[in-house]
Amino acid sequence: MSNKQEEMRNKLILKANSADIREQLEDDPTNPDLWYKMGTALSDEIDHEAGIDAFSQGLVYNPFNASLYFGRGRKYIGLGRYWRCISDTTMAIRIQPEMWNHWYYRAVAYNLNGNYAEATADFMQCYNMTDPEEHYPMVDWLFLCALDMNDKEKAREVLELIDDKVIPPAMDYAYRRRVMLYKKIVAPDEFIDVEHIKKNCLPLPNRVELEINTLTFGLFAYYTYTGDTEKANEVLLKIVKFEPSAAFGYIKGVAIARKRGLI
Repeated sequence: MSNKQEEMRNKLILKANSADIREQLEDDPTNPDLWYKMGTALSDEIDHEAGIDAFSQGLVYNPFNASLYFGRGRKYIGLGRYWRCISDTTMAIRIQPEMWNHWYYRAVAYNLNGNYAEATADFMQCYNMTDPEEHYPMVDWLFLCALDMNDKEKAREVLELIDDKVIPPAMDYAYRRRVMLYKKIVAPDEFIDVEHIKKNCLPLPNRVELEINTLTFGLFAYYTYTGDTEKANEVLLKIVKFEPSAAFGYIKGVAIARKRGLI
């Protein structure tokens, strides 16, 4: 993994304290890295709106900073403002096109917005820019895009893009687990194993709950792929009972459940 990619991964799991950052901003009020940390901290401590305001303020001082556009765009996803995310991540791509994360989050927003062809193109761009250990999220999303377009043959072909023996970073635990489910290497009744999650996921607060959320949507995708609509709907009803969150599985699951008239 390149130094830039490692830097981007660190930004994705960054935890910061707004009080500490505010003190540093008093001495360096236009620093874009500090404004990125402030946006991340306020999103965690207050809400996404507060984080977006901080990213926006940082952009006033640094109007061509890709990380600030990226940071703000990510938070728009959790608020369901997909076109704003697409706009911000497009700016990040124009400024810093070599960072696959920028393409990735635009692709996620495209998918959640129903623009499946555009999402597929961006996820393939990510796939082509990255090493094998980074491929699980892209392959998983490409699989979902194919299902969204009712193309199960394409979904099957997508699974051939990855060697399931490759071990990804801990951050991508759930994506590898889901790919193994889709490939029928892991059985549905063994798929969500809390002890296995605890042993293999990132050691962060509430991470186990996030992984369970992500895995549960993967179970819905599996039953959709295998043609078991009844079980797929049962999984959707589980998802809608989860604590509301910005997790992609929750957002997508609730949207599908609503479209199917289950809620």
